[in-house]
Amino acid sequence: MTENNTPGYNIRISIRINEDTNGRLQYREAIAALGMSQVAAAAFLGVSPRTSRHWALGESPVPRAVSILLRLMVSRDINPRDVQ
Repeated sequence: MTENNTPGYNIRISIRINEDTNGRLQYREAIAALGMSQVAAAAFLGVSPRTSRHWALGESPVPRAVSILLRLMVSRDINPRDVQ
């Protein structure tokens, strides 16, 4: 974090570097925590196994809605079988 101490200005700049820009690690960790394979996660989310694999490998960004859903399920200990 840096601060600009120019008279009359109080500006803070914060830069957070995230190595996982596509959500790859979060996706892989979430489906593992929920006890799902990539194929099972694909079926649960209504996407192809190829799409799930692309998300897991970081070849495609994980959609925000998917990321939010999985984070909520993990944090609230919601079993995927209870959702369908």
